[in-house]
Amino acid sequence: WYSLFWCPPQSHQNEAYSIRLSGDSFVPALVSHPPGSEVVEQAIITIHGAPRETEGYFGDTVKIVHQQKKENSTLVVAPTWADKACSVVDWSSNRGAEIHGSAQAPYW
Repeated sequence: WYSLFWCPPQSHQNEAYSIRLSGDSFVPALVSHPPGSEVVEQAIITIHGAPRETEGYFGDTVKIVHQQKKENSTLVVAPTWADKACSVVDWSSNRGAEIHGSAQAPYW
C-alpha cells in the first residue's frame, strides 16, 4: 500500500481550500468553485480510495463535468484524509474558511 496524498497538492494548488473543523484543525479539500459562488446549481462530492488519490479523483470528475458542459453550474468537492502532517498554510495558503495559520489536518 502506498499513499498519493501530497501537501501541498501537486497539480491542483489553485483549487486547494481548507474546510474548518473545531479548534485548530481543518479538512484539506479540492474545490472547483471558490466559496460563495452563486452560479452553482448542483454538487458532486468525490471520496478517494485507499491510496488517497484525491487529485486523480478530482481531476477525473472535473473533466467529466466539463465534457457534459456543466462546469459553470456544478461544484466538485474532493475532501482528502491526510496520512501525514499537513498545515493549513502548506495545503492552501489559508484559502477558504478563516483558519489560524497553525491549524493542522487530522491524519492517520
